[in-house]
This record gives sequence, C-alpha cells and structure tokens, in this order.
Amino acid sequence: MPHPSVSICVNNLTGHMAGARRWLFLGAGWTGFALGVVGLVLPVMPALPFFLASAWSFSKSSPELEAWILEHPWVGPGLRRFRDHRVVPRLVKVVSIGSMWGALGLAVAFTPLPAWALATQGALVAAGSLLLLTFPSREPSST
Repeated sequence: MPHPSVSICVNNLTGHMAGARRWLFLGAGWTGFALGVVGLVLPVMPALPFFLASAWSFSKSSPELEAWILEHPWVGPGLRRFRDHRVVPRLVKVVSIGSMWGALGLAVAFTPLPAWALATQGALVAAGSLLLLTFPSREPSST
C-alpha cells in the first residue's frame, strides 16, 4: 500500500497535467481560429482546416468555446455540416481547389523556387485537391 502522501502527489501531478493540457488545447484552438480568419481573407490559404482544428481543440478544452465556434454565424454552419455529415459544398471545393492551383501557378511563374520545392508544392496541391473531391457535396437526403 503506497503512502498517502504519494497518492496526493500523483493526484496533484495529474491535475497539473490536465490543466496544462487544457491550456495547450485552448492555445491551439485560438491559433486555429486566428489562422482560419486569415484564410478567409487570403485566397491562397485555406480556412476550413484551421476552423476544424479550432473546433476540435475547443472540444478538448472548453465546451463553451466549442459551442461558440459551432454557432458562429460565419463558420458555424460549415463546421457543423462537415462534423455531422463530412460534407464540403461544391462551391467551397471549386474555390479551394482553384485557389490552390492558382497559387501553384503563381509560384511557378513568378518565384525562383527550386524544382524540388515546386514539385513538393504540386504534390501537396494535388493531394489536397483529391482529398477535397472525396467528400460529398451535399448532405444525405433524409427519407
């Protein structure tokens, strides 16, 4: 049987780790939200993955902030649609894929990046495009 003070120390350590983990997830949630806002403004940066990461991080740290982002008038409907049905609307796909390929085209045309960097960017753009195309564009009909 361990000494009672050992149990108290272990419980306090667990409490501190849980507190640190909560702050880590809160920080990740706000960082994701900020990057998502930047992604709304910059056409070459996606917003949805950052808002999804933000919602997930808030779900691990703050039910209030998770509810806030899921009810947010600008990003909430898309987050809920993706969370509930894994749906990415057709317009979002077209804009996202067009922006990614457009950014790649600009990089090829106007930057002195080495071939390996452009090839890596091209592979990531292709992978992101294919991933987006795997998601349905509409919610399943409820019959």
